[in-house]
Amino acid sequence: MSPFRVEGMRVTFRATVKPRASRDRLRIDSAGNLRLEVRAAPVDGNANAALIKFLAQRLRVPQNSIEIAMGSRSRQKLFRITGHPPYVITDRLMKIALEK
Repeated sequence: MSPFRVEGMRVTFRATVKPRASRDRLRIDSAGNLRLEVRAAPVDGNANAALIKFLAQRLRVPQNSIEIAMGSRSRQKLFRITGHPPYVITDRLMKIALEK
């Protein structure tokens, strides 16, 4: 089962966020859940900004195409992404998550 949901021309997914990580990355944990790790600290929205910047760079979409729809002050977040056809976004997210 895919961790991504396609809603029209946007992709949504839930992820657990780990701030103050050793590097920025997206991965799939042993339970099959998405996990986003960022070096930024969760102070004054720095971690959220780093998440959006990381995803935008890796997905090659503008930062305003990525929205934290729920959980802006939580480690459990719901992301909405537009900017490319959904199949392009989901393919790129899976490639990023499976990188070593």
